[in-house]
Amino acid sequence: MKIGKNVFFWTGMYSGSGVVSGKKDIAIIDAQHRSDQADLVLELLKLYGLDPNNAKHIIVTHADGDHIGGLSHLKRVTGAKVVAHTEEAKRIENPAQTEGFAAARLGPFEPCKVDVKVQEDMTFDAGDISLEFILTPGHTAGSMCIYHKDTRSLFSGDVVVGSGAPYRVPFVRMDPDMMLESLDKLNRLEVEWLLPGHGGIIHSGNQKILEAMDELRRLPSRILTLLKEKPSTSLQISDTLIVWPNTVEAVLRKLEKEGNVHKVEEKTSVTSTRWMVS
Repeated sequence: MKIGKNVFFWTGMYSGSGVVSGKKDIAIIDAQHRSDQADLVLELLKLYGLDPNNAKHIIVTHADGDHIGGLSHLKRVTGAKVVAHTEEAKRIENPAQTEGFAAARLGPFEPCKVDVKVQEDMTFDAGDISLEFILTPGHTAGSMCIYHKDTRSLFSGDVVVGSGAPYRVPFVRMDPDMMLESLDKLNRLEVEWLLPGHGGIIHSGNQKILEAMDELRRLPSRILTLLKEKPSTSLQISDTLIVWPNTVEAVLRKLEKEGNVHKVEEKTSVTSTRWMVS
């Protein structure tokens, strides 16, 4: 999809990738899961008459495998500099490797040097393109969203998911309150177009951000209501409420710390952890 004169977005098999073009220079945002999928980003450039050799920067929202698998390939082909948060750079330069069927399906993750390491919110000049980096920890420690002010477009990575995604509640691995602070920061921007790491493009992006905040705030009480009916494993809670398992685990840790729930180990044929209201 083309937004305005110079923002392009493609929702791939695993995740979304974006392109922002200036008078000459190009910035690519996120690199898909494999090198062959990353090639489709290059084809997107050519489709709109853009020269991949003008790609000066590849910006990473976060270092999950489905966003960095094609990074080394794109860097080799374009010669672009890789930009990521300092925390995410650790995983990009030393990626975890998959095993078994996943390794056969996805291939190895190739380490890639990060040329520019971001540590704080900033305005970043990518050649003749100006972008705003907003640090938004919660999904990962170094997640950042990229805002293009001219088109009011926000590349949200996995901080806010798009239309058609199976989960309405945000993807949280860390403290839920940290994620709420990150979402609140994003909502201070004027977001006409939300370009997510997963799901379809959202018009009127601030409304989607507010919905994500509301869903995350409501989740602890939904979990407690469910546990009052019967003890459950985190996976059972996830399946019942249709919430990403990691998000459930993050909220349970918070509820446990507050003294609202506790866990009990049950040994049958396998050991399972069930959560109960305290």
